[in-house]
Amino acid sequence: MCLARDVLREDKSTVLQGGPWIFDKQLILLAEVEESIAPSKVQFIHVNFWVRGYDILFGHTFKETARALAAHFGGLVEYREVDTLGWSRHMAFRVKVNIHEPLLRGAIASFGDAGAKWIPFKYERLPNFRYRCGRIGHVEDDCDRSKGEEDKG
Repeated sequence: MCLARDVLREDKSTVLQGGPWIFDKQLILLAEVEESIAPSKVQFIHVNFWVRGYDILFGHTFKETARALAAHFGGLVEYREVDTLGWSRHMAFRVKVNIHEPLLRGAIASFGDAGAKWIPFKYERLPNFRYRCGRIGHVEDDCDRSKGEEDKG
């Protein structure tokens, strides 16, 4: 854990909101803490990632679809307009991701009369993670899911 003090307010805001920060494919977690908290009480649970949703149906508002898909995460943080006419192959939205949960490979979005459809996700600037279990920072020896699958046989 590292502590930064006497940082300019603008710089602090840029750093805290500008992530995810990654060094050597490893996630660097940052949090704003009060001076009266013990280091053992600081929890790193969420990080904001840009996610791309692919194959959105024509004629549907990307921003509303992004808001609905972001509900599968910790909520919509930011939306990036990729194409105002709806001809883009994907849409981009920033979400709050719980780093202790597996990364979502996609989600089902409802398109009214057109029905529901699976929307695959791709993440931008993703650190190392275990593809089998989808968890950030796992290695094979630490992964309970891979141990359970090997036991089954």
